[in-house]
Parts: sequence; C-alpha cells; structure tokens
Amino acid sequence: MKHEALRRRVVAAELRVATQIDTVRAGARALRADTRAAVTPLRIVTGGFLGGFAIGLAAPMSQVARLANVPKLLQLATGIVGFVNALRVQQAAEATEAAADEVGEASQRIDETL
Repeated sequence: MKHEALRRRVVAAELRVATQIDTVRAGARALRADTRAAVTPLRIVTGGFLGGFAIGLAAPMSQVARLANVPKLLQLATGIVGFVNALRVQQAAEATEAAADEVGEASQRIDETL
C-alpha cells in the first residue's frame, strides 16, 4: 500500500478510537446521572417504610430470626446491579482496546513502509 493510503487508515482508526472513548465517557456520565436520579431520598425512605411494613405483616416476632437473610438478599441485589454495570464497562473497554489495536497495527504498517 502507498503511504497516503496507510496514513488515511491510521487517521480513520484514531477517529474510531476517539469516538469509542467519547461513547464510553458519555455512557459513564449517563449511568452516573441515572443512578443519582433513581436513588432519591424520598425513594429510599419510602422503600424502607414499605419494607419494614411488609416484614412486620409477614413475620411474627418468633420468626424474625429467619429474616436474618434479608441483608444478604440486599447485598446480592446490589451486587447484581454492580455486576451488570461492570459488564457494560468491560464491553466498552474491549471495543476501545480493539480500536487501539487497529491503530497500532496500522502504525506498524506505516513504519514498515517507511
């Protein structure tokens, strides 16, 4: 290939990497904003009241010892949310890494032709 064609490919690969980085940053900002919007003090307090009321109706005092697993279930639920977010971040990082590899290969080709 000619030098100019390789240079154009490198510029295109760099543009893809920059676009991917911007996409990942925008996704992270959106995730942060959605999390802040979803976890409001009113929702937290309401959830606490409703959860306490439901536990009070469902379990008499003799069975409260059985409910010791509730904190573990909450940990599991928050862990699942974190896991899903980590998967999204990992996918974005892999896409960025693939684009960076393309840039590196194109750069090596240019160096070989010079």
